[in-house]
Amino acid sequence: MREMKKAVEKIMSTKDIFVIIWFCIRMSLSPSRKECRKYFILNIFISVIIVILPFLLIYLTSSIIGILAGENNGESRHYFVFLCMAVFLVGFCSKVVMSFKFYCDAMYQEILNNHIQILMMEKTANLNVSFFDSPGFYNEMRDASNNVSLIAQTTFQTFDFIKNSVQLIIAIILMSRFSMIFSILLAVSIVPHVIFQRKQLDAMYNFQRTVMGDERKLYYLSEILFSKQYVKDVKHFNLFPFIKSKYTTTWKKIFFTKKKLSFKYTVLVALSNFLPEMIMVALMIQMGIRVLEGNYVISDYSYYFGIAGQLMACMYMIVHNYGQLMDGKARIENYRKFMQWDNTIKDDGSIEFNSEDVIIEFKNVSFRYGEETPLVLNNISFIICTPEKTAIVGANGSGKSTIVKLMMRFYDPTEGEILINGIDIRKYTIKSLRKCFSTMFQDYPSYAFNVHESVSIYDYENMENIDRVNSSLAKGDALQIVSKFSDGINTYLTRQYDEAGVELSGGEWQKISAARTFFREAPVMILDEPSAALDVESEDRLFKQLESEYTNKCAVLISHRLSNVITADRILVLDDGALIERGSHMELVGLNGKYAELFNLQASKYVFPKGKNENVTNRYE
Repeated sequence: MREMKKAVEKIMSTKDIFVIIWFCIRMSLSPSRKECRKYFILNIFISVIIVILPFLLIYLTSSIIGILAGENNGESRHYFVFLCMAVFLVGFCSKVVMSFKFYCDAMYQEILNNHIQILMMEKTANLNVSFFDSPGFYNEMRDASNNVSLIAQTTFQTFDFIKNSVQLIIAIILMSRFSMIFSILLAVSIVPHVIFQRKQLDAMYNFQRTVMGDERKLYYLSEILFSKQYVKDVKHFNLFPFIKSKYTTTWKKIFFTKKKLSFKYTVLVALSNFLPEMIMVALMIQMGIRVLEGNYVISDYSYYFGIAGQLMACMYMIVHNYGQLMDGKARIENYRKFMQWDNTIKDDGSIEFNSEDVIIEFKNVSFRYGEETPLVLNNISFIICTPEKTAIVGANGSGKSTIVKLMMRFYDPTEGEILINGIDIRKYTIKSLRKCFSTMFQDYPSYAFNVHESVSIYDYENMENIDRVNSSLAKGDALQIVSKFSDGINTYLTRQYDEAGVELSGGEWQKISAARTFFREAPVMILDEPSAALDVESEDRLFKQLESEYTNKCAVLISHRLSNVITADRILVLDDGALIERGSHMELVGLNGKYAELFNLQASKYVFPKGKNENVTNRYE
């Protein structure tokens, strides 16, 4: 029963190969990839020529040997020269054809890899934010990305498999004129080699899947030393020995396991070559005896030995191709699984949101990031609307940024519902819903594009509106920074994308990010800790600009500095995921609750206790 199950699994595994091959061919022949299709067809034509040339060369070589051995006394020197020239032409044609094959393979692979990489980028761009919370996602994404090139390679291996199979059939037919038994023995003799090579490929692939987490750690550790983000820490605190130690420990763990596994199968695969070589020696002896007995001539010996060598080479190549196809099958299947990942946040709404007036309502909303994790928000309800300015305050981890993520449907509530203008946000199309927000996230990105692109990227369809770019820079208090650059708004930021780029400070980056947020001109502006890196004057100008710009619009501000939120129409106070207070600044101070406690605590930092100011003054006299 167990043997039958194994047989069925092998049959299904072989069937899966054809599924993967057909998938690769469809990718190559898709009408959207005209250039790829051209090189694909040209490759087939070249493969047909490659099948014929080796046998033609064997025939010509054996004929030359026959003339030199005096087997055909009637043949002239001219015929000998003709054969030599024919060998030259066949050899030259072989080199030319192979050169064109390498060219076609390279062009085909470049085009197909680029297309598949774009498909992966598109897939990743459309996946839910929740995927990026999981280390397993990065493992699978990296595995899929690493295996992109195998789609083209699997197509090449398919060509080679078919080509070598045809050559093998021709070699067996030609060899059978000498001895069918030797043809069968040569074919059977490589079975152990096939088995061990297949086991080696399976073992190495399973090993690679097992150590993906460790490889991710190696990548992260190396990035610490290669990244500008960490360079000052690395230099100042001499982190290299520490990073090197962790890197080496992880690498050794991977290497020694791989070494042991590789050595085991290398020995088995090497020993499996013993039987085929013995068959070839027996064939050589048998043919030699027939020549010595006068049954065959020297040219026959050369011819059949060449055919036997071709037969053996084809068998090994077929084994290699089959192994590569099996290896590609597993890896491409992982790519296909990655591309088939389904979002939990479904974009199945049909309503297009296009209103300038916005009423956002959270009704009994609770949320947790995972089934086993605690609630981040616990049964909260509130309303944010135009033209009010709403501030959300609270300690770290109280759920402030999570509210923003829920508004834009990066996640859906675990319980409760979120309404915009009285309609559940799941009924809106995600694109139109997110288009109504212009958000400056706490962990805002620093794009290495030029200033023009970096500011307008949130609304790139209006990127050519230079007046709007300059206006946004002014609103974000970044115009004075850009005015110092020799290329103005065409100056690249950092040298990551352009060597002539300029470096910015943390505060300057925050101003560029604020300008980018103003450029979008959406009905709702959300600023999550927008002044963390700004000096006092810049911070004051930013909030005055916010008040001026969004006089008749909806604005949401998240900040730890309560001095920034005192002018808000409504302040929501969160504590451990619960909404504990709400109201204006004066109302909340009057409650003498959590908000009043936090505000007074911060305010006390700016007031000297009685008599302290004199001590401070005297200290510096």
